[in-house]
Amino acid sequence: MKKILNLLPFMFLLISCSENKKGYHEEDEMFILLTDSISPDKKHRIVEYQFDHGAHGYSRVFWAIAPTSKEKVNLRDYNLPDGYKSKGWTIGNEAVLEKWEPYYYKEEEVLLKSGDQYKGVTLQLR
Repeated sequence: MKKILNLLPFMFLLISCSENKKGYHEEDEMFILLTDSISPDKKHRIVEYQFDHGAHGYSRVFWAIAPTSKEKVNLRDYNLPDGYKSKGWTIGNEAVLEKWEPYYYKEEEVLLKSGDQYKGVTLQLR
């Protein structure tokens, strides 16, 4: 019994930090919208968000490029690959991205370059 009690904090942490397999939705109770930037042509939006897992604000940040035409979008389907974050839009409706060094999922690195298309949006890397 004592071993089980000792494992409870670890089990709680594992459950609370586990990945949501259903998707990432703005309607989720723990969803925190950081920024929502609409493209100049109003066809896409960049959503910067995270989830409140009770870690005092220490939660990873996600960036998604999603269409504005859909309601209740699963942002997980539109997340930028790990290692890239959005810095906004150009006047020509290109998403401006910046490369950064993630500390997780490094084996899944994706190489993007200026001019690439992502979810129907042309990218500009800086």
